[in-house]
Amino acid sequence: MRKVILIAGTINHHADTEEIRYVHLDGAERDIYDAELDLFVRVDVVADLHGSLPMFRDAMFDSVVCDHVWEHLDGLQILHAINAIYRVMKVGAELVVETPNMSGIARAWVEKQYPEAELQQWIHGENVGGPFDSHRYSYSPESLRALIEEGGFKIVQEIDKGLAIRFYAEKR
Repeated sequence: MRKVILIAGTINHHADTEEIRYVHLDGAERDIYDAELDLFVRVDVVADLHGSLPMFRDAMFDSVVCDHVWEHLDGLQILHAINAIYRVMKVGAELVVETPNMSGIARAWVEKQYPEAELQQWIHGENVGGPFDSHRYSYSPESLRALIEEGGFKIVQEIDKGLAIRFYAEKR
């Protein structure tokens, strides 16, 4: 049976394979770049991640990937999103979350490791596609870890990427 993976946000499109069916979700109807095909494709589902995701049944997904998505939600929205994500994931499914790492960004700012304009983008978002592109919340590794664990997930791996932080977690 083919795995089903929910990709929240529109950084990159993933083409289906014989083993994996990808479902692309975004809060706005927009195109996603597929590097392998070198073309833009539409998202599969237009919906707010912080909604209840009624279009998806319980325990539908083998994995959920939120790559630079959670920082676009405010504090209350992220709590709703985590509950919705938890509901649509199978027990033992993998959650992948990557956000800007405010601890790393602050360190880079103080140590002048990057141009200020680049760090501003990490803090505030790109703001090129409307309100969905603005950052509304910031995470340190500690605050993101706590949020994921409080959502009912077990942290499997944490990767400090400097200006970003990535967590792999499992639904208990």
